[in-house]
Amino acid sequence: ESEPDSDSDDPAAAVRAAMQRGGRGGRIWVNSRIKLRIFPKLEWLQGLGEAWRGAKLLYWRKSLLEKIEWEHILTQYQALMPRVASSVEFADVLDQMINHLPNSHATVSGSLPPSGTAAGTPALRAAPMGKQGMLGGVFEWSRAKGGYVVSAVVTGDHWDQRIGGPLTRLGSDVRKGDVIVAINRRLLWGGVNSGHEMYPSLHEALAGMAGKEVLLTVIDSEPPVFVDSFRENPREPHSTPRTPMYEPWMGPDPHSSKRGESGVTKLSKSARRRMKRKKKAAESAHQNKDASEVLAASPTTPSIEVSTTNARISSNSDRSPSGVKAIKSRFEMLRNTAGLRTIRVRCAGFYEEMEMRYRDWVRECAHSVRVESKTRVGYVHIGEMEKRGYADFTRSYLVENERDALILDLRGNCGGFVSGFLMDTLSRQPMGAQIPRYGYATPYPCEVPGRCQVIVAIVDAGTCSDGESLAQALKARNLATIVGTRTWGGVIVTGDSVELVDGTSINFPTEGYYMRGAGWGLENHGVEPDVVEQYPPVFPGLEDSVDKLGMPQGPLRDPQLQRAVRVALGKISEEDEKKRGTGMSFQGLIYEANKTFPKL
Repeated sequence: ESEPDSDSDDPAAAVRAAMQRGGRGGRIWVNSRIKLRIFPKLEWLQGLGEAWRGAKLLYWRKSLLEKIEWEHILTQYQALMPRVASSVEFADVLDQMINHLPNSHATVSGSLPPSGTAAGTPALRAAPMGKQGMLGGVFEWSRAKGGYVVSAVVTGDHWDQRIGGPLTRLGSDVRKGDVIVAINRRLLWGGVNSGHEMYPSLHEALAGMAGKEVLLTVIDSEPPVFVDSFRENPREPHSTPRTPMYEPWMGPDPHSSKRGESGVTKLSKSARRRMKRKKKAAESAHQNKDASEVLAASPTTPSIEVSTTNARISSNSDRSPSGVKAIKSRFEMLRNTAGLRTIRVRCAGFYEEMEMRYRDWVRECAHSVRVESKTRVGYVHIGEMEKRGYADFTRSYLVENERDALILDLRGNCGGFVSGFLMDTLSRQPMGAQIPRYGYATPYPCEVPGRCQVIVAIVDAGTCSDGESLAQALKARNLATIVGTRTWGGVIVTGDSVELVDGTSINFPTEGYYMRGAGWGLENHGVEPDVVEQYPPVFPGLEDSVDKLGMPQGPLRDPQLQRAVRVALGKISEEDEKKRGTGMSFQGLIYEANKTFPKL
């Protein structure tokens, strides 16, 4: 590749010089030497024609195009093009034209504007959610305690560093009731926007910290717990948390109650002596003053940086002898507050915390189903029909199918392409049994869906595309009872996107969907449930009176999930009477094996 000739600005001279150095072959350096002028309005007019022609050639049913008079639609929208002034408006015109197609999965993705675009022309594609740091919890400002009280902690998958709760990772051990008073040694203040540079709110202090480590100054709400197998204090800095991670299926959480009750080993004598010495030292340094008196500072007070070793005065603070004395006095009281510690935490991003909260919600639903059904019903949620949804199904199904029935939650399923694989697994029948001398018998193949072949699927208006295909297939083959509300109604298949000259991409419906039991009726209608169960709305401020809105009481606050559990328990008894002793169910297979075993 020939380099440009810096001594000459003449392109022809540069080409001749390059040919003399490299012969007739090779590439010529043309960077900043060729200027291309782009006329956006002409590009948009050309793109409109290409989009119209793509739909005409790729749409899955020609007769439907003739019905909506697709030939005349182009003329209608060409008349709007002189008024289009930005890529956003062009994408809007394309979207309106494509919406004339009487099917789903016709989408338009606008191009990002080139650099130098005017500020008044925003991009159609949503920019990332920024780099706002998230701590994985729910925090409430308390002026009395002088910090943000942790009202809930998000766990996520604690073995996965990406989607594990930052406050539950090794070395953090932040629990419900603890108070966060400072981030990166800067005291916090309440409100969405504190308005004080030295007293930021929690979210202001975490702005731009996604994926980065921060220092949290925390006041523990409860005294540390000593366990005989670990002699160290799990709350001390530079030590690992000694409390095991809690999962919903482990039963009642022993760490949710007061420390030292059932489930926690009593303190040894040496540990009690160490606690007494620490408590006495903290009380003498604290001078019988509550932490709220230490931390409830006014925004007008000089800012300090909290540290376990020293206190530094900010540049805009009061440097008078009385101001310095007040700062040092307040810092000494804060430093000697019982339970004060500083930990290092890696902040999560916005989408990472969404994934954590999703994991916690699935675990909570699974635990509630087990409690409601007395461990007779399993629960699996499939959020999508792509690689993540298939992985979620695999990680839960092999455990949950060991129960008498299975609830397959398809609510919020955004579609994909793996419903065929899931249908193959869910439609398997027990062909044999592996019977040991000790323990429980297991079916062959092992992925048999429940010992009684009972499946209940939950759907709603958010069940889309391939999720609807799975629900309809289960219904058509009588493998599952569908509970919930009618689905979205968009199962048509889309092909590869068509990219226009300006970077805008369009997806067209390229393949129709005909299914047994529904025909062509799934598109624009959806799957009708066997048992209709609405989800009543809960308005802000009425969470405590949800019983008036028809919400169920007890472990399950989800009416659709509670109805699915009742349906599953009823189906279990029906299947027991119907298939017992016939060999069709796993129990019948075991009965047949024991009956026909030769007697020696």
